[in-house]
Parts: sequence; structure tokens; C-alpha cells
Amino acid sequence: WLLINLSTEQAIWEMMVGGNLMRLFFWSIVGGLVGTGLMDIVGKFATEKLKIRWGGWGGNAALGRWALGIFGGHFVHKNIIESSPVKNEVLVGGAFHYFTGGSLALTYPLFYLIFNVPMQGNHLIYSLLWGLATVLFPWFILFPGFGWGFFGVRAPNNVRSFISPMVEHLFYGLGLGIVLNIAS
Repeated sequence: WLLINLSTEQAIWEMMVGGNLMRLFFWSIVGGLVGTGLMDIVGKFATEKLKIRWGGWGGNAALGRWALGIFGGHFVHKNIIESSPVKNEVLVGGAFHYFTGGSLALTYPLFYLIFNVPMQGNHLIYSLLWGLATVLFPWFILFPGFGWGFFGVRAPNNVRSFISPMVEHLFYGLGLGIVLNIAS
């Protein structure tokens, strides 16, 4: 367990997690995985029960195709839908989604640490805002990589590339906040 001996930094650690930084990182990753699961549940519910075409085309297939393309040096597709299918793209897309969700959750406590801000006792509101901030990743990295441009402006007509990531990423933040509140 990591404790910093300098008085200022030690005070920050104590305010954040009672000096147990690794525990905070562990529970942040768990919260990110739970939040990612909530995102998937919301997307599935909207698609299957509400009959709303929600999120990106192909879900994990598109994400896997994009991720595997990156490993092959193909960062931006003309249009991910027109790109050739790749073996195991659904499996890789699902794994990549959860890996990203768990890893991205580490930015929540790191933000407090880097900017020397005391972490609040109740994480719910702040994690919801953090989840909303993470929508920048699909808007500015994923959708352009799919060939859809920033905010997904060139996405297929039936894809809600602006609103669905905002709603799903709020649920991501909700999962992160619930887990951190339970763990603290």
C-alpha cells in the first residue's frame, strides 16, 4: 500500500482514501467494469424492448473490427460498415469494450490526484459528471475511427451517434459511483 511521507501529499491521500491508493484504483476498475455492463444493458434494452436503434452499428462487431484494424495499422476506416469483417471481431470488441471501461475508470481518481483536489465522500454526482465527460472518447476517437467523423455526423441514419453515447456514459458514471460509494 502506497503512502507518501510528505505532509501535503499524505494529507491528500488521507482525504482521498485513508491512505490506501491501490484500494481506490482497484475499486475504480471494478466500478468501470460495472459501468460498462450498465452501458451494455441500457443499449440492449433500448434496442430490444423499446425498438430504438441505439448506439453504433454492429456494437461489439464494429468495435472489434476497429480495434483489430488498429493492431494492423488501419486507424481510420472509410466506413466501418463497408470494411471487411474480421475473424473474432465480436469477441475482441467485447473484450476491448470492457478493457477500455475498466482502464478509463482509473482517470477518475487520477484527476483528483493530479489536480490536488480532495475526493468527495459521495461519488455519485461526480462520477455521473465524469461518465458524461467520457463521452468525448466515442465522439472524438471512436466515431472518427469508424469513418463517421466527429460526433458521428456521417453515421448511418438509423444510428443515434450523439444522444445514445451521452445516455450510456451517464450509466457508466453511475456504475462507477455506486461501486465507489459501496467500497468507501
